[in-house]
Amino acid sequence: MPEYLLKLYNNPEETNLRKRLVKLKMDKILQELNMKTIDEGCSITQIAVFCDTHKIPYYVIDFEYKLFETNNNKGYHSNLPRLVFVCANNHLYPVDDNEK
Repeated sequence: MPEYLLKLYNNPEETNLRKRLVKLKMDKILQELNMKTIDEGCSITQIAVFCDTHKIPYYVIDFEYKLFETNNNKGYHSNLPRLVFVCANNHLYPVDDNEK
């Protein structure tokens, strides 16, 4: 998940600086997710803290594509991509925003 977050939110190919977090680096992501290494797993709670810190809307859906959890009620309006992922088999699988 940390690698996905870095690629999604600090994408050097994104020319619109409002759509990326330029200062976001891997060490900062790991710190915000409370992880020691990249290959540690992380929970929805850890991702929720990351999203709330950066005011990023997130959506968790189950394997039947039903909404499982979101922070949409907090009213975050961001130019950053929304974080969408499927929770299945005790794993989180990212879904590209345009696929939803």
